[in-house]
Amino acid sequence: MLAVAVLGGVAISIAVVLGAVISDRIGRRRVITIAACLAIVWTLVLFPILDTRTLGAFAIGVPVTMFISGLATGPLGAFLSEIFHTRYRYTATGLSYALAGMLGGAIPPLVAGPIIAAWGGFTFGVIMACIAAVSLICVRLIGETKQLDLDRPDELAVAAA
Repeated sequence: MLAVAVLGGVAISIAVVLGAVISDRIGRRRVITIAACLAIVWTLVLFPILDTRTLGAFAIGVPVTMFISGLATGPLGAFLSEIFHTRYRYTATGLSYALAGMLGGAIPPLVAGPIIAAWGGFTFGVIMACIAAVSLICVRLIGETKQLDLDRPDELAVAAA
């Protein structure tokens, strides 16, 4: 178990750096979109794999999940900072990140046990895929931020591309 956790830590570390570097080249929104699409597919595959209840399934599930998470996390700091105008950037970025962490990090684990016990792992995978789809929709609606001037006037909105 410890080795799998270490492997997951290595996977997320590599993915955060990779996601950040790639986002500087192809755009933050594109990298986060790729990660969200991977997350949608992966959650539908992950829970049936985990239902086998083997160490091998766990050893596959943790690093792949952590890698996908890290891929989105890499460009996230720049993406969030670039969304908000300079005057509100620090507060808005911190608040949005904290609220998203509380909702996304607290609610799924709280409801996972009862849902999996009642309807199985695949059902929870569908719920997680829906959450990833909401993330995908939000990122697509926000627009690309990579080329925006961080000192832009308040009237200028993020251009959806």
